[in-house]
Amino acid sequence: MSPISFKHVLIDIEPLRSSPGFRRLWTGSLLSSIGGQMSVFAVSLQVFNITSSSIAVGAIGLFVAIPTILFSLVGGAIADSMDRKKLMLIISGAQLLIAGLFAVQSLADLNQIWVLYGLVAAQSTFGAFAAPTRRTFFRTLLDPVQMPAAMALYLFSMHAGQILGPVLAGGAIASYGFFICYICQALGFLASLYAVIRLPPMPPTERAEKTSFVASIRESLVFVKKSATVRGAFVTDLAMTLLGVPFALFPAINAEHFGGQAETLGFLVSAVAVGSLMGTLFSGFTGRITKQGKWLILSCIVWGVMVLGFGLSSQLILSIAFLVAMGFVDVIALTLGQTIIQNETPDAMRGRVGALEHMVQMGGPQLGNMRAGLVGTLAGSPVGVIVGAATTIAALGALAFSSPEIRQYTKPEPAKNSQSNHETAQANP
Repeated sequence: MSPISFKHVLIDIEPLRSSPGFRRLWTGSLLSSIGGQMSVFAVSLQVFNITSSSIAVGAIGLFVAIPTILFSLVGGAIADSMDRKKLMLIISGAQLLIAGLFAVQSLADLNQIWVLYGLVAAQSTFGAFAAPTRRTFFRTLLDPVQMPAAMALYLFSMHAGQILGPVLAGGAIASYGFFICYICQALGFLASLYAVIRLPPMPPTERAEKTSFVASIRESLVFVKKSATVRGAFVTDLAMTLLGVPFALFPAINAEHFGGQAETLGFLVSAVAVGSLMGTLFSGFTGRITKQGKWLILSCIVWGVMVLGFGLSSQLILSIAFLVAMGFVDVIALTLGQTIIQNETPDAMRGRVGALEHMVQMGGPQLGNMRAGLVGTLAGSPVGVIVGAATTIAALGALAFSSPEIRQYTKPEPAKNSQSNHETAQANP
């Protein structure tokens, strides 16, 4: 990694300056993230108000997870077989309509749990199509060397929404009711729709057009299996989420070590989000990292060490510090991992590989929390955290030893034809 100064540590906003298309997409993503988190907060509270049941609130997760698992690969295959702009216009329009229906049911005061579950499932279904399609836009609009900055900016919009959304939703519901949260979600989708409208056409490659639907999905799975670098990036994510995620054990650890008060649990949960936001704000140096594979594995191992420290700690301030560090390092790992996947995946396959990435990032933490809960129940909550951290570190060490391709992966050179490509991509500034 080349020498850096303080200005190079701060988040790199060059993609926002150089690409009007990316700037509009990012703005839409930020607004959608804030509005989406306001909607998540509102749905959870509305379901609880109707049922007074935590189980009913937890069931919302099923209506998110099942469509994501069922339709993400389908969405990725479609994204690689038709004009991606047209597909995203359809998806964005449908998401805007669903957000409107959320607002209508709130305004009508229906208070029907099946309506809320149905709308959540519909929204998650279109989200499963949207995520892999949206991921294909970055490499069309930006040069490969700008991918770390683009990924960091994308993660910033996500984490900013996770922090601001619930705070704004609480105040909005207290003053105006659930309706305003759903309206804010609709406005976010409207901003995303405008950003997509301004994009140039993005037709599929000839090879992608001639590939059958089932064969195209199989082709993407074979590609990930054969590409040691892309496969390695996926493995690092799975090692962290499946083996190391400790979030399901937070309530038990809070009760055992810190008195069990809700306020303390809130500090533990928010600490990770705060660390993640800090990670995005100080992510500028990731664009100057040359040995991206080495730093990816190293950052994941450091994340595992922070999880281990949290499991061993019984002091609140120290535990919060470990969680903040976890969030910070997680952003670095995600930025580098997503950069490698974006740059090493052919354009004709980015929708399908992006769908696999979306499934890993959505499903991995859920399964990881189930694992953590099971181990914690059998062996105790701190042991559950420690075992998860230790297995994560061991898995990443094994990956570094067995896969020189990912360990030795270096940042690609700027594309020689990037100027002409970007001029085409910015045809509608």
